[in-house]
Amino acid sequence: MRIVFALLHYDEARVAAGPGGYLASLPLQRELAGRLARAGHDVEVVFLYPNDATLERDGARFRFVAAGRAARALGAAAARLGRGRAYYEPAFRAVEAIAAARADVVHFHGTALAVNLALMAARLGPAALVVQHHGGGPARNPITRALQRFGLSRAHRLLFTSRAQAGPFVAAGLLDGLGRVETAIEVSTPLEPPALEEARRTSGLAGDPVFVAAGRLHPHKDPLTVLRGFEIIARSWPGARLYLCYLTDELLPELRRFVGERPVLAERVRFLGRLPHERMAAVLGSADFLLQGSLREVAGYAVIEAMAAGALPVVTRIDAFEEITEGGRQGVLFAPGDFEALARGVLAIDRAELPARRAAVRAHFAARLSFEALARRLEEIYVRLLAERAR
Repeated sequence: MRIVFALLHYDEARVAAGPGGYLASLPLQRELAGRLARAGHDVEVVFLYPNDATLERDGARFRFVAAGRAARALGAAAARLGRGRAYYEPAFRAVEAIAAARADVVHFHGTALAVNLALMAARLGPAALVVQHHGGGPARNPITRALQRFGLSRAHRLLFTSRAQAGPFVAAGLLDGLGRVETAIEVSTPLEPPALEEARRTSGLAGDPVFVAAGRLHPHKDPLTVLRGFEIIARSWPGARLYLCYLTDELLPELRRFVGERPVLAERVRFLGRLPHERMAAVLGSADFLLQGSLREVAGYAVIEAMAAGALPVVTRIDAFEEITEGGRQGVLFAPGDFEALARGVLAIDRAELPARRAAVRAHFAARLSFEALARRLEEIYVRLLAERAR
């Protein structure tokens, strides 16, 4: 099978690392391409990028294709809309390269990239088009929405972390129902955490049990609900300790005040701040539980990383977390904002069962959430799609 991944947008903050460094920062596409290539498929990944380059890794080809001068000028003009030049830069040359590849399947990443999705759909030829959601909803601008509608109408399959995430697109008239929708997790992790004892020696985290919260201290992540729930837990499990890691600290003063005013928390909660990614393997490997109060997520990278380490996810009952935890069978789900339900779910767990529960979470990650599992899932979708089109 000839497969082309299309990533027709680039992160302007990462391109200074060059094509090799840029590729290293995108483990999902790199790992999936390599695994599909090792399964016997001809795999190419085409990036929109500031300059042309070609790399090969693990049997897959990675082509970096620059936009032409006119396309760059259009992107710069459209950037006044506020999303950054690379978001709007028309990838004419990259689309032509993909069309010339005569792929069986073109896997386009990003339902929100309306301009380049429409260009890709218009030049598709006989290939099957698979479009994967990586966040964002129906476009608000009428022109952008029309382009988005055209691109999505030509897709043969649309991939979402959960089918419920396609609902806004159906409601907006961009999809004609869920008939073309499939589920596929949109992210995974190469994290290989050390064993529990070694992880705790490395990280210095201690507790009976150890709780970790990893995510921005932002209202959308609702860290206050996490602290309120942990306060109840700590009263019943006085040996429990909570460590907060975060990329941004919008609510940090409020949360510090909250903790400081409650003795049961003041001696049991530590704010670790932003840690280098290489330290997170030991931190997450030290955790018995991962707490997160997100109001919405596309998938939840921190949760998936924690599950790779065997930490039990204690997370909100939202579409993405329902999907990745098997409806709560691998962890605890609670309604957003319901800190009492968070605490009840945790306290209902027999701590003597934690080693077995950790092993089950790791096994679930390997079977359903790992790069290997995602590659198998995509292969299954592609094969079934091509068989349907051949009838």
